[in-house]
Amino acid sequence: MLDEIERIILQRKAKRVLLYCPLSFELDISPLLWRLKKVRGIEVFVPYIQGEEFRAVLFRLPLIRADFGVLQPKVAYSHTQKIDVIVAPSIAWDKELGRIGFGKGYYDRFCAKLTSKPYIIFVSYLSFFVKKKITQDFDIRGDIALSPKCRLRRKKSGIVMDRPYNSYSFNLRDFEKEVLVSQEGD
Repeated sequence: MLDEIERIILQRKAKRVLLYCPLSFELDISPLLWRLKKVRGIEVFVPYIQGEEFRAVLFRLPLIRADFGVLQPKVAYSHTQKIDVIVAPSIAWDKELGRIGFGKGYYDRFCAKLTSKPYIIFVSYLSFFVKKKITQDFDIRGDIALSPKCRLRRKKSGIVMDRPYNSYSFNLRDFEKEVLVSQEGD
């Protein structure tokens, strides 16, 4: 999967790429961070958390643990407002390829401040797909979502999914019924 992400980045001729330093429960893209750092002409950025937001800063050592145990560069002088490709971790995606993340809205606030729209790649261990729109209008939408077993692409005609049999699709109405039944039984 990391090879596919790298191929997309190189095909798009991206000059500025925002990756993330993975937590233990996120897809480990560490090898990709190091590989892209060696590619001439590509600047690799990672999130640098400050309060309720993050800035994109150059990926460099040393790394320190910040809020929530996130690794980030100790020194964060250079940053950018122009990113060509963003690779962001996610939990699931909705029918408009909206990112269902970890609930803090860091990527949504960051993308709202960018001067141009980047190509957005969501990655996850599992392929959780919600069949209706559950994200809000200000939530970021991906161009592609990747997991080891399934790929989703956003096109004008809608979401195209390869190997849909490998995704965990949820009909929210059924999920809500299950939640109500379990609450009544408690």
